Amino acid sequence: MIFKKLTALLCTVSMVTVMLAGTCFAAPNRDKRGNETEKKTEAVGEDEEKTEEVGEDEKKTETAEEDEEKTGAAEAKTSKESDEETGEEGKADWTVLVYVCGTDLESEGAMASYNFGEIAKTYPNDSVNVVIQTGGTRRWHTEELGFELDPKKCNRLIYDEEGFKVVDELPLKNMASSKTLSDFLSWGAKEYPAEKYMLVMWDHGGGSEVGLLVDEFHNEAVMSLPDFEKALDKAGVFLESVAVDCCLMASLEMTQALQGHARYLTASEELEPDEGNAWGGWLQYLYDDPGCSGAELGRVICNKTQQKYVELNDDMSSTILTQSVVDISRIPAVNKAFDNYFTALGKIVRDPENYRLYKVYTDLAEHYPDRSSGMVDLVDLADKAKMTGLMDEESIGLHKAVENAVLYCVKGKGRSYSHGLSYFDGTGPKTDFRKLDHYARTSKSAPYLAYLDAVNLSWTAPDWVYEEVDPIGDLEYEDYGVDTELEITEDGRLQLKITDGLDAVTAVDHKLYKMGETGFSELGEGIRVEEKEGDKGIYISEFDGTWPAINGVFSSMSIQDETSRYTRYTTPVFITDVDEEVYIGDYPPELFSENVLQLESAYIPPEESGSPEDYGDDAYYEGSYEIYGFSKGYSASNTSFPDRGAFSLNSMKGIKCCMLYPVRDILTGNMTYEYGEEFDISRTLTMEPAVLPKGEYGYSFTVRDLLGNVTETEIVRVRWDGKKAEFSLPRDESEETEEEEEEISERF
Repeated sequence: MIFKKLTALLCTVSMVTVMLAGTCFAAPNRDKRGNETEKKTEAVGEDEEKTEEVGEDEKKTETAEEDEEKTGAAEAKTSKESDEETGEEGKADWTVLVYVCGTDLESEGAMASYNFGEIAKTYPNDSVNVVIQTGGTRRWHTEELGFELDPKKCNRLIYDEEGFKVVDELPLKNMASSKTLSDFLSWGAKEYPAEKYMLVMWDHGGGSEVGLLVDEFHNEAVMSLPDFEKALDKAGVFLESVAVDCCLMASLEMTQALQGHARYLTASEELEPDEGNAWGGWLQYLYDDPGCSGAELGRVICNKTQQKYVELNDDMSSTILTQSVVDISRIPAVNKAFDNYFTALGKIVRDPENYRLYKVYTDLAEHYPDRSSGMVDLVDLADKAKMTGLMDEESIGLHKAVENAVLYCVKGKGRSYSHGLSYFDGTGPKTDFRKLDHYARTSKSAPYLAYLDAVNLSWTAPDWVYEEVDPIGDLEYEDYGVDTELEITEDGRLQLKITDGLDAVTAVDHKLYKMGETGFSELGEGIRVEEKEGDKGIYISEFDGTWPAINGVFSSMSIQDETSRYTRYTTPVFITDVDEEVYIGDYPPELFSENVLQLESAYIPPEESGSPEDYGDDAYYEGSYEIYGFSKGYSASNTSFPDRGAFSLNSMKGIKCCMLYPVRDILTGNMTYEYGEEFDISRTLTMEPAVLPKGEYGYSFTVRDLLGNVTETEIVRVRWDGKKAEFSLPRDESEETEEEEEEISERF
């Protein structure tokens, strides 16, 4: 299979035959370092902002002192072992240890091979060792690069001036095992000693609770963060830089696992694009400036990756991209601020009114990749909490500590609240006791686990937590139960009234359905319904007879995340046809055929939509919708992992799709899907409200509470005549006379 990206990527690369271990794939022709004819990657300018040192007057905690001792011991051990093996003269400036667990990203998409192709375009020298271990996938596509890897073995390779060379073939190993990783690190540091070491992790990532890496040969085994930390402990190799080319791993919990083992982390809070980081750009920079620090290298990874997706004309990846560089030595201060924050929150939890105020604001903090997955930006959380006025000191302290630790970050316009470091929020709607048990083995914060214990009625924190902090006490469910009532107002609108538990309500949204012969076809979730001004606990329907449509086709929308600046949506679409004569994308057409993708979009409210002069009065005052592109949903290898990768509209030319609408059977309540109208994907796709056709619809409210529950009211029938909506509660329908039914039938 010839992949367009790989073909384009290697068009200037000289090809040689590679037969067995020990043979080479030639790198591009080059002179010694500094004498190449091609333009080099520019080094970071001397005028760029330098990493600031922690002030000497800053009070250090016992944890920080312990970490410094541990860090020094690890550095000394690595240095001593390397000196004994080779002496100072045998050391390179850097050894880059690349750990590639290919999974379905490689077996189905050739994405690891694509990054190997980027490496093949660099101009190496003896200042940097590049050492790679591969495994965990059922198929490699490196034949496109001129060499082959056996998927039933763990291969160890180097890349140097002669190109790629397989130096060892090991029996098949579990790439998600801490022992496999630690053995690779120890071996790499021993065989290829250097002044500084870098670890690059490549594969899926699932955030702090799940972990990273999925091995296709070992029952989709996953490496948890405690296992990752165990591998670093055992290897004893101090790392100047750790770059994680996996989704969702720029987290507090990840940095805690690196304490005592590394100086800097470079990673993403969000999903990583399929094509990964800018491997060629950052590696060439390292070859050209091996005297750089891990912080400077991390900054280059961020900038080059952002630049990569602009040059690829990949609007979708550019829009949701996040990358950041974190100073691990400053994480003890973040840990302390994090503990102080949740200690203060623990005191608020017992007051339903204040806790509701807290949740109303902080639920709008930015989530990754969506509000059900649990990863939340820490600075945005602190900023939203400060707006409540309940815990100013702790919110400011957390903001400052994270801001100090994150040395640099880049972000796309669709992730404008990203500040470079997230944490796992265990209060989400899909968090259960199993996830919390798993996370409790990762978390190092007793105050946070005590808080999660208090607000999750079905889960209890481990005993060690209450050896460090006092229990908050479980919330009384009756204080947070919500009762509602539906009414029709005098002007004919549907009204939701919170009759009990108002202090537990954090948000109210709404859903719209289209009535069919056997059930309700779900059009999806609309924008948030605001509480009626001056009338607490009253929410009025927003139905005006319009619904967002994509090129005239009504969309089935699910809310992905809500912030104060935008609401993000996903819409399921089914790929019906790929015209290979028109299709110009990078992926094999067969990967799309009869597949389901998620179309990603956002609603921008009026105050964020520019000015009347920019959009015209109607668009400005009503807000606007924007289409980002398409994503895959969840990994085929392991459904705990959101699938990395995104597709821009311009890369999908030649593909036809249709909407998928969930249908709820009236009698059984079972859910099925029906197909909508087919349409062509192109860069000119637009999303805007359109008037619904006459007919019968269903409308409901969804209520979110402090305990993370989402409750939907009964579906109320709406008769729409093209100009006016007529709501009728179930009890009203039962009272309709035969004459009224005949009249309604004639009207519609």
